Amino acid sequence: LSIASDGTIYGLVRVDAGAGSIAAMTRYATDGTVSSYPVPYNTQASSLVLDENDNVSVFVHDNGVLNTYAFDGTTLTVTNSMKIAGNVRSLSCCCRNGAVYMMFKSGYTGMTGKIYKDYELLYETSADYKYNEMALDVSADGDIFYCFDRKIFRYAEGNPVQITSIDAAPSYFALNYIN
Repeated sequence: LSIASDGTIYGLVRVDAGAGSIAAMTRYATDGTVSSYPVPYNTQASSLVLDENDNVSVFVHDNGVLNTYAFDGTTLTVTNSMKIAGNVRSLSCCCRNGAVYMMFKSGYTGMTGKIYKDYELLYETSADYKYNEMALDVSADGDIFYCFDRKIFRYAEGNPVQITSIDAAPSYFALNYIN
């Protein structure tokens, strides 16, 4: 879920449309209006984010392609597509300062964590992970904070630095950087 400054709530849900699974970006307006906008979806990787100007972006991996959709208030439109080989899991995205950041695991038997900025690979973790959860957020000055393998890192100037580790068994992470 993401909440815009006007109180509108945006969510991304997986639904069965009778012909297989799809994702639906749903908007819950403050006047009580609920609108739903479907996008193709057949894997476990999707993300919905708002940038600092309340622009909505939806990221969905479908049949080997990661599509980025922008929402203009009435329709979802593909603004970028990126081919990704292998499985994709734990997609986490952030839009900040006009840039798109993504983190996910991909590959076949040796899946690695990858961080992208504007669809260019910035950093790749080893395949030597134990846990599946991931999350990503970016500060106003462009530092990337991410969770991977129950550890929280700060990535800046090409260098990941571990901040802390988590001594628990979470099944999902979310990160929010507040300036």
